[in-house]
Amino acid sequence: MQNRRNGESIVNNVEERRPSDELSYTLKRFVNAPVGDVWRYWTNPEHLLQWFGPAGFQILDVTTDLTVNGKWTTRMQSSDGSIHLTHGVYLEIKEESRLTMSQQWDGSNHSSEITVSLIAKGSGTEVVFEHRFLESVPSRESHAEGWNEALDSFERYIAT
Repeated sequence: MQNRRNGESIVNNVEERRPSDELSYTLKRFVNAPVGDVWRYWTNPEHLLQWFGPAGFQILDVTTDLTVNGKWTTRMQSSDGSIHLTHGVYLEIKEESRLTMSQQWDGSNHSSEITVSLIAKGSGTEVVFEHRFLESVPSRESHAEGWNEALDSFERYIAT
Protein backbone atom coordinates (compact mmCIF):
# COMPACT_ATOMS: atom_id res chain seq x y z
CA MET A 1 0.00 0.00 0.00
CA GLN A 2 1.29 3.46 -0.84
CA ASN A 3 -0.20 6.82 0.08
CA ARG A 4 0.89 10.29 -1.03
CA ARG A 5 0.76 13.56 0.86
CA ASN A 6 2.29 16.81 -0.38
CA GLY A 7 4.33 14.91 -2.95
CA GLU A 8 5.96 12.69 -0.33
CA SER A 9 5.57 8.94 -0.35
CA ILE A 10 4.32 7.07 2.65
CA VAL A 11 5.46 3.52 2.03
CA ASN A 12 4.89 0.47 4.18
CA ASN A 13 8.16 -0.76 5.61
CA VAL A 14 9.05 -4.05 3.89
CA GLU A 15 11.38 -4.99 6.74
CA GLU A 16 8.51 -5.05 9.21
CA ARG A 17 9.15 -7.28 12.20
CA ARG A 18 5.46 -7.92 12.85
CA PRO A 19 3.35 -10.39 10.92
CA SER A 20 1.49 -7.47 9.28
CA ASP A 21 3.34 -4.62 7.61
CA GLU A 22 0.24 -2.45 7.62
CA LEU A 23 1.33 -1.05 11.00
CA SER A 24 4.43 0.79 9.77
CA TYR A 25 5.45 3.46 7.28
CA THR A 26 8.57 5.13 5.89
CA LEU A 27 9.05 8.80 5.01
CA LYS A 28 12.04 10.19 3.10
CA ARG A 29 13.28 13.73 2.72
CA PHE A 30 16.37 15.37 1.28
CA VAL A 31 17.71 18.49 2.99
CA ASN A 32 20.48 20.82 1.88
CA ALA A 33 22.57 20.51 5.03
CA PRO A 34 25.50 18.34 6.07
CA VAL A 35 24.85 15.21 8.12
CA GLY A 36 26.44 16.74 11.24
CA ASP A 37 23.97 19.64 11.25
CA VAL A 38 21.01 17.34 10.63
CA TRP A 39 22.14 15.08 13.50
CA ARG A 40 22.28 18.07 15.88
CA TYR A 41 18.82 19.22 14.80
CA TRP A 42 17.45 15.74 15.61
CA THR A 43 19.24 15.29 18.96
CA ASN A 44 19.63 18.71 20.59
CA PRO A 45 16.62 19.90 22.64
CA GLU A 46 17.35 23.54 21.72
CA HIS A 47 16.79 22.66 18.05
CA LEU A 48 13.95 20.19 18.66
CA LEU A 49 11.96 22.94 20.37
CA GLN A 50 11.96 24.86 17.10
CA TRP A 51 10.56 22.24 14.72
CA PHE A 52 9.51 19.00 16.41
CA GLY A 53 5.81 18.09 16.33
CA PRO A 54 2.87 18.26 13.95
CA ALA A 55 1.30 21.42 12.53
CA GLY A 56 -0.81 23.33 15.04
CA PHE A 57 1.25 22.14 18.02
CA GLN A 58 3.66 24.18 20.11
CA ILE A 59 6.54 22.27 21.67
CA LEU A 60 6.69 23.32 25.33
CA ASP A 61 9.73 21.32 26.40
CA VAL A 62 12.00 18.51 25.28
CA THR A 63 14.41 16.45 27.34
CA THR A 64 16.97 14.04 25.95
CA ASP A 65 19.50 11.69 27.50
CA LEU A 66 21.28 10.72 24.30
CA THR A 67 22.61 7.38 25.49
CA VAL A 68 21.40 3.86 24.77
CA ASN A 69 18.49 3.28 27.19
CA GLY A 70 18.50 7.02 27.93
CA LYS A 71 15.07 8.63 28.17
CA TRP A 72 13.54 11.37 26.04
CA THR A 73 10.31 13.31 26.53
CA THR A 74 8.38 15.90 24.57
CA ARG A 75 5.53 17.98 25.95
CA MET A 76 3.43 19.82 23.39
CA GLN A 77 0.27 21.88 23.29
CA SER A 78 -2.31 21.64 20.52
CA SER A 79 -4.18 24.62 19.10
CA ASP A 80 -7.17 23.76 21.34
CA GLY A 81 -4.93 24.12 24.43
CA SER A 82 -4.68 20.44 25.32
CA ILE A 83 -1.31 19.14 26.50
CA HIS A 84 0.21 15.97 24.98
CA LEU A 85 3.21 14.12 26.39
CA THR A 86 5.19 11.55 24.44
CA HIS A 87 8.26 9.74 25.68
CA GLY A 88 10.55 6.82 25.07
CA VAL A 89 14.08 5.49 25.31
CA TYR A 90 16.94 5.49 22.84
CA LEU A 91 17.48 1.94 21.57
CA GLU A 92 20.34 2.53 19.13
CA ILE A 93 22.63 5.51 18.57
CA LYS A 94 25.11 5.61 15.70
CA GLU A 95 26.54 9.14 15.77
CA GLU A 96 25.55 11.14 12.68
CA SER A 97 24.10 8.01 11.06
CA ARG A 98 21.15 6.37 12.83
CA LEU A 99 18.92 6.99 15.82
CA THR A 100 16.38 4.39 16.98
CA MET A 101 13.99 5.11 19.83
CA SER A 102 10.78 3.86 21.32
CA GLN A 103 7.77 6.20 21.41
CA GLN A 104 4.83 6.03 23.78
CA TRP A 105 2.05 8.52 24.46
CA ASP A 106 1.37 9.33 28.10
CA GLY A 107 -1.53 7.22 29.33
CA SER A 108 -1.00 4.50 26.70
CA ASN A 109 0.42 1.04 27.28
CA HIS A 110 1.48 0.74 23.63
CA SER A 111 4.98 1.59 22.44
CA SER A 112 6.09 2.02 18.81
CA GLU A 113 9.59 2.30 17.40
CA ILE A 114 11.15 5.06 15.29
CA THR A 115 14.40 4.91 13.33
CA VAL A 116 15.89 8.01 11.73
CA SER A 117 18.71 7.25 9.28
CA LEU A 118 20.90 10.00 7.85
CA ILE A 119 22.67 9.40 4.53
CA ALA A 120 25.16 11.92 3.14
CA LYS A 121 24.38 12.73 -0.50
CA GLY A 122 26.56 15.40 -2.07
CA SER A 123 26.34 18.55 0.04
CA GLY A 124 23.08 17.42 1.60
CA THR A 125 21.50 14.65 3.62
CA GLU A 126 18.77 12.13 2.93
CA VAL A 127 16.62 11.62 6.02
CA VAL A 128 14.86 8.24 6.16
CA PHE A 129 12.21 8.11 8.89
CA GLU A 130 10.79 4.66 9.71
CA HIS A 131 7.97 4.18 12.21
CA ARG A 132 7.11 0.61 13.18
CA PHE A 133 4.86 -1.34 15.54
CA LEU A 134 1.98 1.12 15.55
CA GLU A 135 -1.13 0.03 17.37
CA SER A 136 -3.62 0.19 14.49
CA VAL A 137 -4.11 1.36 10.92
CA PRO A 138 -5.83 4.60 12.08
CA SER A 139 -2.87 5.19 14.43
CA ARG A 140 -0.46 4.64 11.52
CA GLU A 141 -2.36 7.12 9.36
CA SER A 142 -2.50 9.74 12.12
CA HIS A 143 1.19 9.36 12.95
CA ALA A 144 2.20 9.47 9.27
CA GLU A 145 0.28 12.73 8.84
CA GLY A 146 1.78 14.23 12.00
CA TRP A 147 5.33 13.19 11.15
CA ASN A 148 4.94 14.50 7.59
CA GLU A 149 3.96 17.84 9.11
CA ALA A 150 6.92 17.67 11.52
CA LEU A 151 9.28 16.94 8.63
CA ASP A 152 7.80 19.91 6.73
CA SER A 153 8.63 22.04 9.76
CA PHE A 154 12.10 20.46 9.96
CA GLU A 155 12.79 21.39 6.33
CA ARG A 156 11.72 25.00 6.96
CA TYR A 157 13.85 25.17 10.11
CA ILE A 158 16.97 23.73 8.52
CA ALA A 159 16.64 26.17 5.60
CA THR A 160 16.89 29.21 7.91
